[in-house]
Amino acid sequence: MQKALYLHCKRYFFAHYSAIFFAPITDAEDIFQDAFITLWQNIERKKIYVENGIILGKDGEPFRGSLTSYLMGISRLKYLELTRSVSPFVPLETAMDDSGEISYITSEPITEDWIDDKNAMQEAISECVSKISERCGQILRMFYEEQKSLDEILQLLPSFQSKDALKTAKNKCLTKLRENAQALIKNRCA
Repeated sequence: MQKALYLHCKRYFFAHYSAIFFAPITDAEDIFQDAFITLWQNIERKKIYVENGIILGKDGEPFRGSLTSYLMGISRLKYLELTRSVSPFVPLETAMDDSGEISYITSEPITEDWIDDKNAMQEAISECVSKISERCGQILRMFYEEQKSLDEILQLLPSFQSKDALKTAKNKCLTKLRENAQALIKNRCA
């Protein structure tokens, strides 16, 4: 049973991970392994179980999605943990000295190389964003930068017939943005 679930989840994860995470394949493998272990531990601890052919979770409530969606949710958290662990930034409390003054902001000293890397990253992000349509840029900017809900965006962009149509468009825009980023990395590494 465990092997069958593992193989099913692995196929699903690798068919969909590049549309969700911007991570190299080696990191994706680590993310999947950690996520599957967490999924299996939740099954062993009876946080997830099957009763009368229905998958149940917290408080015996039926799952709202699929087990693979649940796995991808765990994977997203593992991805966020990974990206936070490699970030040069430290929490603000750690950056403050005893008097409450900010003594440093990064765990690495700010050097010309660090600034050049940061500028190169900003240029790469700008290049990726410039290659998506204006409409995609508008949707992503409203959702991520301005932190508007889908309902608010739907009111501002009446050309969408429904919230589901807007959500689909947002996901397609994210996929296009990731594809641009992956192509940029491939071109720069070649």
